Amino acid sequence: MLAKVLGLFFIFVGIIWLLKPQACLDFIKKKMTKKIKFVLMALTFFVGAALIKIAFSMSGFLIKTIILVLGVLALIKGFLFLKKQAVEKMIEFASKLPLPALRVMAATNIIIGLYLFFIK
Repeated sequence: MLAKVLGLFFIFVGIIWLLKPQACLDFIKKKMTKKIKFVLMALTFFVGAALIKIAFSMSGFLIKTIILVLGVLALIKGFLFLKKQAVEKMIEFASKLPLPALRVMAATNIIIGLYLFFIK
């Protein structure tokens, strides 16, 4: 059940970023307040922990390893949200990416979401 909810979340976020990547970046730049930073940090920790939990309940070495690595990276990203400077660098890095790169990242989100949603 957790995998399905997380999969829907990945699909939803991926579709939004796929359709309007520049609008999403502009929104993040304008609205990055302390409250939103805390919510993003908590959400990132939750997603990371959920991915790790899902990875340990899966079979298949390659997919299990990929999901586990994504979970660990999400936890690390959550820790980075604790520092304002790190958040600003992440936003600056993302804003320098060309729109096709942002769309590829969004498509990757959708693919991961579909996989998580259709796990047995």
